[in-house]
Amino acid sequence: AGIFTNTSGLHKFADVIQTVFNFGPSEGTSGVAAGHVVSKFYKVHIHPDGNNQKKKQRTDLWNSLSTKKQGKVLSYWCFSPGYSMHELVRQGVRTILLTSGTLSPVSSFAMEMQ
Repeated sequence: AGIFTNTSGLHKFADVIQTVFNFGPSEGTSGVAAGHVVSKFYKVHIHPDGNNQKKKQRTDLWNSLSTKKQGKVLSYWCFSPGYSMHELVRQGVRTILLTSGTLSPVSSFAMEMQ
């Protein structure tokens, strides 16, 4: 027991940092160029955590402070399918199974993957 017993938040934050800044020296791009690519394809979205709020209200009806607290969810989304696929290949993924009814027309989907 001690100050290191509940470090799950720190581990999650480390995962975020590792995902956002996952550019190694083998790629041949500078940090500035890599940052430009990231800002071009990725967007951050912050919204209230509605699921957590409902759970707190159900489990702790008598404590008014816990029902007023509402966390936020930070989402980091890539809007370039081609960049996402290149990242997966760079990380060693060898097989990807895509299933969707929205891949049609295939020609425009193929262009997005380049």
